[in-house]
Amino acid sequence: MANSPAVLAAGDLFVQRYNETNGQYEAEEGPFEVERFEITVSSELKKKTSRSRANYGQTIASVVIPGSTELAITWGEVNATALAFALAGETTAKSQTAGVIAAGAALELTAKISKPVATGFRHWTNSVVITNDAGTDVPPSLSSTQL
Repeated sequence: MANSPAVLAAGDLFVQRYNETNGQYEAEEGPFEVERFEITVSSELKKKTSRSRANYGQTIASVVIPGSTELAITWGEVNATALAFALAGETTAKSQTAGVIAAGAALELTAKISKPVATGFRHWTNSVVITNDAGTDVPPSLSSTQL
């Protein structure tokens, strides 16, 4: 396998995605800092050699068959958009607006005095009621973000 000449560059890269569903290009994004940007086209050289007595072993015809194109990018900065391009994904905004822990729900936590406990919920809006093993309510002395 012989390789054709390649392009090796670095600097700022602007990216414009192609949307296959509507056949249109999306808005250009960038610039992204790129430490290495390389395009390499591999190719294969096929030769037909002579078998005649007069010119045995000489090349009669040759053709270059193009192979696959390889693209290598080394990103100099990592942000959400650059990571989405690197992983061939998309970025979308996600948010959890509300979550409910119902009374009597199975949410058992082992708490230690003055130590934070992870609940899986953030930004408590209502008061927190702590119940001990005896079933009586204990006033919380910790802030709601430490529960």
